[in-house]
Amino acid sequence: LASLLAATAPTVETPVVKSAEPVVAKEAASKTSEPASEDTPAVLKKKVVYPTTVKVQKDVAYLGQGRKEKADIYSPLNHDATKSLPGIIVIHGGGFNDGDKARGRELNISENLTLQGYVCMSINYKLRRMKDQVTWPQSVYDAKAAVRYMRKEAKNLGVDPEKIGVIGCSAGCNLSMMLATTGPTDGFDVVKDEPYQDISPKVSCAIGFYGAVDLINYHDMKMFAKTREEAPELYRFTSTRHRLF
Repeated sequence: LASLLAATAPTVETPVVKSAEPVVAKEAASKTSEPASEDTPAVLKKKVVYPTTVKVQKDVAYLGQGRKEKADIYSPLNHDATKSLPGIIVIHGGGFNDGDKARGRELNISENLTLQGYVCMSINYKLRRMKDQVTWPQSVYDAKAAVRYMRKEAKNLGVDPEKIGVIGCSAGCNLSMMLATTGPTDGFDVVKDEPYQDISPKVSCAIGFYGAVDLINYHDMKMFAKTREEAPELYRFTSTRHRLF
């Protein structure tokens, strides 16, 4: 974790420079980090120089043209794609029913991590917006597809394919932890008709904020279309804390 996310981003206000192009430039003051203290781990002592601009590629069809859910990709404006940077998938919250890739929280996370020298990909994924609509495990498939897409496009994005992490809040935290704790034997990694099945969805690290990681003691989740009494193992499986602790 320390090697991938080696600094903590300050909040930086970034006024928008209007553009008719799909890529939007945002200006920010260039600054360096404070000197490390004597007890700072060696891996964190490297001085960070923030890029002066952020480039945003809006509404990337990471799930293919047949899906309405898109992604926004943030990168340093003058980044040389031949010099690979770590990549971060940003997953919004909203109770699996609501939320958006470009809301304030996700925008702030994406911009500030990019200002430290990361390439961020903030995604929309399948949400339950209609009564009786079952959306699980499609949301998990979508999150894994985001990792696959970034790894597939690593050369074009200037991303190190071996350094891709994920960060999410609330429901996004649950999906982040699902990425970190599930593998081929769990049945999520090879799914018919899902994109980029020949590419690994493995992540190097996962960070979650105020996450929905214990659904056993939560209310019944409508996205499952089953109650806890009807499907206790399903609720336990998606309660990622049981695989973390």
